[in-house]
Amino acid sequence: MRLIAGTTGEPATSADHAGLLLQSLLAGASGERAAALLVGTAPLLTPGSHSILPAAGALMPTLARPAGFSWGSALLAASVLPLARTLTAPEEVTSACDRASRPVRAAEVQLARHAAVITLGAGLLSRRTRGLVPLAAALLTVAARRAGSRS
Repeated sequence: MRLIAGTTGEPATSADHAGLLLQSLLAGASGERAAALLVGTAPLLTPGSHSILPAAGALMPTLARPAGFSWGSALLAASVLPLARTLTAPEEVTSACDRASRPVRAAEVQLARHAAVITLGAGLLSRRTRGLVPLAAALLTVAARRAGSRS
């Protein structure tokens, strides 16, 4: 998500792409296709960091018993979807990049949020939601912050 949101301020390196490939392979091997696709396509959604290599992890056959489905994780993921409009609406960003002397770009943050919401939807459709609990919790936190800042 940080790569898509551009919070470092620098394009991904070869080491970053290798790390993304490893993450994507592990997610694919555990049956978490939505997570593997999010990690694997991150460089394709990032200006200056285009690499198709990490996406190969989404093609990895499932090697371990998938974490799969639980009602709790599905309800948490599903609770984010009605908030998609709030989450993906444009927002002024005032944070600075970690390694560049420029602000984080609002359009890149918005793109990362779109990718996260789509990933949760894909996880729900594929009935693989347990691995997406941290992403759902993070999105709910962002939605709550945004709702609180409007009141």
